[in-house]
Amino acid sequence: VDATSQTQLVATVTGGTDAVGVTQRRVRLDGGAWEVLTVATTKTYTGLTAGSAHTIDAQAGDAAGNWSVSASWSGSTAAPTITPLLPADLSGLYTHYDLSDAAKVTTASGFVTSISQAALGASPSTLSGAGVAPLNNPSAGSQIVTSTVNGLAAVRVPSTVNIGTSAFPSPQPAFTAATIFHVFKAVTLPTGITGWTLANLPQAGIGQGGTDGWQVTGLKASAGGISDTNTVAGQTYVQVSTHSGGVTKIYRSNWGATVSSESVAGPGTHYFSYMGGGGATLDHCQWGVYDRALSGAEVEGLMAGLKARWGVA
Repeated sequence: VDATSQTQLVATVTGGTDAVGVTQRRVRLDGGAWEVLTVATTKTYTGLTAGSAHTIDAQAGDAAGNWSVSASWSGSTAAPTITPLLPADLSGLYTHYDLSDAAKVTTASGFVTSISQAALGASPSTLSGAGVAPLNNPSAGSQIVTSTVNGLAAVRVPSTVNIGTSAFPSPQPAFTAATIFHVFKAVTLPTGITGWTLANLPQAGIGQGGTDGWQVTGLKASAGGISDTNTVAGQTYVQVSTHSGGVTKIYRSNWGATVSSESVAGPGTHYFSYMGGGGATLDHCQWGVYDRALSGAEVEGLMAGLKARWGVA
């Protein structure tokens, strides 16, 4: 079987012995209907999904209609080609904080007091307040410091503290859909973290949106079909969440499948933005928000680019 294409498989059927003589061969894809090859010895299956798994069975037959036992092949079409993307490569970027840019991070007495936004790229969001709100309101007693992840600068936010916006855009931006991306390293985790994701922790990670429930920290990820939902201390992760039409999809670099959240409200209109620990000490690397739900291909490209930049496996 030739599986070098992303969208097709070419099965070549040869050989086979019979007391009378092999006069025909037949094949089937994924347990479907048999197709007899009376002349040709190859069958091309088209319109398949890149990287999808399939099984092809083949049998030899004689003129009397007797068929041999099946010879089977199992494999996948070629994996899709993913072009790594960075946040500014995609349109609709509303908020972007790149903590590797030291010029955007202000400190006083060794502690971070303000974080300015990074450039939004060539096609930024046109919603009010895009790209202008700094994080300049640390919670009382916070000891937010600079750190390093994969050789790049980051910001370490201890558990139970956060830094947020002190002023909101006017008028409030009217989101109808959104995508949130976040790169972070888990430094220390609270007891009982096993089996939970960062999205389940109160005020953990990043939040941006409104009182109607649009915030990455409020998402409850269903664990159905997911074998690894744990956040492990010392590991760096990329997480992307898309929100559209009442459906929230969550992608994480350590998951093998996409999770759709349950009962999550649509984007709110009251703006806020913050970065916090929520019981975990986190190194925040890069995060931001788009004013639209990215497509699956865009999410794959963005995750590939962020993983490469921050050394995420």
